[in-house]
Amino acid sequence: MVLFLPSLYVFEQKVRSDIYDSSLIELKRELETKSISLKKHLTDSVTAIRFLDATPPIQGITRATENKLIDPLLGTPITVWQDRLSSIFTGFMRTDNSILQARYIMLADGGKEVVRVDRNHQGELFRREADQLQKKGQRDYVIKASMLNEYSVYISPINYNRENGEIQKPYVSTFRVAKPVFDEDKQVFAVLVTNYFAERLINSLTIELPQGTDIYLMNNDGEFLYHPNPDFRFSFEFNKSKTWNQEFTDAENMLSGSTLPLSNHPKYYYLKKRIYFDDDIAMLPLEIAVSISTDVLLEKVHKRRQNFVMVLLVFFCIF
Repeated sequence: MVLFLPSLYVFEQKVRSDIYDSSLIELKRELETKSISLKKHLTDSVTAIRFLDATPPIQGITRATENKLIDPLLGTPITVWQDRLSSIFTGFMRTDNSILQARYIMLADGGKEVVRVDRNHQGELFRREADQLQKKGQRDYVIKASMLNEYSVYISPINYNRENGEIQKPYVSTFRVAKPVFDEDKQVFAVLVTNYFAERLINSLTIELPQGTDIYLMNNDGEFLYHPNPDFRFSFEFNKSKTWNQEFTDAENMLSGSTLPLSNHPKYYYLKKRIYFDDDIAMLPLEIAVSISTDVLLEKVHKRRQNFVMVLLVFFCIF
């Protein structure tokens, strides 16, 4: 017994440290994997809008608008270019069902939508008629995109989609990707916009999580876009904001410790990372975090302790 208790104490300290270290490594790996997935979804949307911007109707509409509605280069009426762009939008959206809308918004006339293709609740694609097109010149994504250079793309914050100023029901989480369109004089003429369902991006973060591990996605203000508790998600849209700092403290950051303490340990441990984008992508940073339940760590300690005690008992019984 004189040797048993000290041996158990030394073992307890070591196993708590080992499990803490191994869990930290696993959590770092999980955070990095999810961060890569998040950035890939967003950079893919940038690649997509750059492709759309390079299609002939984009400049065709621009030239025709500035030349009595006839393209002086090819003699094509603006309506033909608009029809072609609508067909391109439709075809492209068929290949990517995460796109909710594709629009060509002319800065003149209050930012009037010129061509717009939508996806309805059944997933069907349709072009908006002229009397259904809206003026979007005062929307943040139009204003901010119009201030960029020809190589840059704007990605809006993730929020609930709005139509005519009202939050759409059922709720649809979206982000908008916008790129300025320049005329031959290198002046911003229009803004090309694609709206994406954010659900696909968010779902990519929640799949295949290890047991006891949760993931969180926050906007630049630390407000939850995704939280294991559904009531916390997008609560800022209804002036009931739940933020990271309200839910977690620095003491729960796994990097702040080196071992699992014998007592007074937090309910969860977490790692958090701020996601920045390249200079040609204008988007506010996002934050992503992963947490692991302390109960999961304690269960691992308990199992190792049981095995060690059995070994000690056998040893002392023999000797």
